[in-house]
Amino acid sequence: MPLHETLGIDIYSFRARVLPACLALSPYAVFVNSFAPHLVESELTKVGVISATLLVIGLILAPSVRDFGSKKEAELKKKWGGMPTTLLLEHPSDVFDEPTRKKYVSKLQQISNIREINGSITETETKSFDADAIISFLRESTRGPNFSIIHSENANYGMRRNLLGIKFYSLISSLIILLLHLTLDLKPIATHFSLEVFFTVIFSKIVPYSILVLVLCTWLFVVTEDWVRSAGNKYAKALIQAVDNPEVSKMVQPSWGKNDV
Repeated sequence: MPLHETLGIDIYSFRARVLPACLALSPYAVFVNSFAPHLVESELTKVGVISATLLVIGLILAPSVRDFGSKKEAELKKKWGGMPTTLLLEHPSDVFDEPTRKKYVSKLQQISNIREINGSITETETKSFDADAIISFLRESTRGPNFSIIHSENANYGMRRNLLGIKFYSLISSLIILLLHLTLDLKPIATHFSLEVFFTVIFSKIVPYSILVLVLCTWLFVVTEDWVRSAGNKYAKALIQAVDNPEVSKMVQPSWGKNDV
């Protein structure tokens, strides 16, 4: 049974909320593993206990991770000028050239029957449809199990967005844990410090230090706005291309219009 089912949560919540929380908490787990050698007798059991505790705390913090991610998304939306799916429908981009974009817009208008929403059609072609209404139609039409790629891309985007949302606090805490770990390891040799002794201590605990540095570098160099935007574009592309799926194409919505939205 998959881990998320064992925990009693859906795959989106696990990937987009619990995993970011676990990454943020991982330096604490490394610290406890290093400086609580007698937590339990068996090393394997100790790792299991710490991992289980990490997952439980991650589950508890998942709603807060979502809140930080939503707040960051609002900032990104304002900075980008809209959400990726809306931008791909309304403007030419590297993802869709202009003929392809127009093809999808036209097809989506025909299928969803959404064109004249809350007023008359504007003169500008890119504003002659309600992008938000079309996106809502696409989301509702792609909730089934046959759209696993879309669900996967959505979870990937949610994970990256939430990681960016907690980046500042996680980066600071990771740095503090690394320095604290280093301080406690070097304290016994402070009176006879040398580079040789320093590297001997570091290499004796190469695994925890490697993990801490890797986590720190992940927050610094991997979790960025461009990283989130890339995932957003992939999700948006998969969602828009769902219009080519026969299951979506047959879902004509004749009743959708300005009187129903």
